[in-house]
Amino acid sequence: MKIAHIMPEWPHHGQLWFWREICCLRGWGMDVSIFSTRRPRPQDRARHAFADAGEAETFYLWPQGKWRVAWDLLCCFLYSPLGFLRCMALAFSLDVEARPRWKYVLPLLVPACIFAREARRRGIEHIHCHTASKSAILCMMVRRLNGTPFSLIVNADIGWWGGAMRQKFADTAFTLLCTRVMVREMERDYPSIPPDRYALGRVGVDARQWTPPPGGRPPREDGELRILSVSRLVKSKGQDVLLRAVALLKQSGLSVCLRIGGNGPEMDALQALSRELQLTEAVAFLGFIDESQYMAEMRSADVFVLASHQEPMGVVYMEAMATEIPTIGTNAGGVPEIITDNVNGLLVPPNDPPALAAALRRLHEQPELRATLGQAARQTILNEFDSHLWAAELYRRFTGHAPPSADHITQRHAESAQIMVKDATKSQPTLLSA
Repeated sequence: MKIAHIMPEWPHHGQLWFWREICCLRGWGMDVSIFSTRRPRPQDRARHAFADAGEAETFYLWPQGKWRVAWDLLCCFLYSPLGFLRCMALAFSLDVEARPRWKYVLPLLVPACIFAREARRRGIEHIHCHTASKSAILCMMVRRLNGTPFSLIVNADIGWWGGAMRQKFADTAFTLLCTRVMVREMERDYPSIPPDRYALGRVGVDARQWTPPPGGRPPREDGELRILSVSRLVKSKGQDVLLRAVALLKQSGLSVCLRIGGNGPEMDALQALSRELQLTEAVAFLGFIDESQYMAEMRSADVFVLASHQEPMGVVYMEAMATEIPTIGTNAGGVPEIITDNVNGLLVPPNDPPALAAALRRLHEQPELRATLGQAARQTILNEFDSHLWAAELYRRFTGHAPPSADHITQRHAESAQIMVKDATKSQPTLLSA
């Protein structure tokens, strides 16, 4: 089966999960072509080992030469004049938030025609879209031009994607929702969408690659607590809250080392706050770190923290938990679907430095708790968030059957997914049965 995956600005440093999914599908014999709207900005481009190879095989829809644009528009009109007109009508009927609607949607007809012709040339049978914004509209247009079905995965709050969500959901072959919160929202706000057209579909990590350090994490002889946090440095990630929590620990006499990985617009402000809190000797800003550096940092740290104000899901928590590092998150957004407080990690209120400091102190004083939480965390990833489990669900929805030599993976996924959906929906325990 020939599948196209489309992702904006690929390869972006936050899209490692996208590559994991493709590798799983290809490993099961599926022919996957990668499309992207455009290349990422240099500062956002992934520096992981896969990035060069991933970029080299990607077909970029934009920019294109004017003759290519004119030719593809003409060919699409001649191939399907009715479909072409339906795409134009979509520009005036799609209920996006931007106004005027046509000015936002109509220009997408150009990359849609480029996408449609290239997909037709490659014999693409299905398109899987990794965002629900403009890329989803491109897929809607390609469906009108070629008749090619498409699916969506929604990996952030449904309200984030620029509107017209009911129309987007209605147009898909199926939609995967990354959290149980989204499943409940779909049931409540979009009752016209049949239940067999959407399901829980996690973003996962490769637990065969993300593994604990050999020999575990013995207590440090110097008594220092080594904290790691990795994220894009934007206000919503709460790195300022973590800095203030570390300052409280230092003031109480605790030896702490904080290492922050990632770049972003808040870098200068965070460094200034670190100096203001007199933490320059205790805090290291690592900048962007590639996957191998990231793993090394994870395996040498004692605690992982991301104090986001609201995280839709949080793949970084999964990566940390897979390495058996005790993990602290905030009880907001989709994080409680990954971390169960006092079972496989700790949860604190967002924007609460004293609560975060207390959780860190607790882990420092109870090394046995760190070990217990870390072991339970990895088991959670193996049971519920391994990338192979959810890639198998995607494969099954594409083909109607389990991937080859993966019956045990699919069965384990089905069991854990059913349990999660029963817990989430109560009234519809068979959400994933279709």
